[in-house]
Amino acid sequence: MQDKKLPKGTILMSNHKSLWDFVLHMMVFFRAPLHFQIAEVIYNKGPFMAWLMNSLGSIKVDRFAYDFSFIEESIRLLNEGERMGIFPEGQLPREGKMSRFTPSCALIALRSGADIIPVYTDGKYGRKGPCHVMIGKPIRLREICNNEDPSREELAACNEHLVARILELEAELARQVGQQK
Repeated sequence: MQDKKLPKGTILMSNHKSLWDFVLHMMVFFRAPLHFQIAEVIYNKGPFMAWLMNSLGSIKVDRFAYDFSFIEESIRLLNEGERMGIFPEGQLPREGKMSRFTPSCALIALRSGADIIPVYTDGKYGRKGPCHVMIGKPIRLREICNNEDPSREELAACNEHLVARILELEAELARQVGQQK
């Protein structure tokens, strides 16, 4: 991934440290337009923000409604060769700890057959210092579970695999940044 160009029909999956994360990923992967899943709270910040998110091709995810149309919309876009950006935590961290992953990223990958590119960012923006990003190797969840309609156990196992990959990237980034000091 040296040129930071995501293949078509790929999911960029990242931890979520800040509201700036999706902007960072749009800059890092500027050659590969991304459709991000964005929480309803951003859309509810006013008409300009809703317009901006829609203009950027974002998909609204209402975390408190039983509307899962964002899953089908994501699958449709991936099958059309578009690239998705997903923060599987679904929220910013509390007390500095990574939140549990929602299963939607794994489900979308299994149903679409899309590869997942894991990305870890340390979330240091502005005065906190330089932001560091670690990009991992593609994950093919269908090698773990070849079922488009997985059981809860299969989906949980896929989810745990995704969490483990993000934690590996976090550890690798910490090691590399530590060596630079």
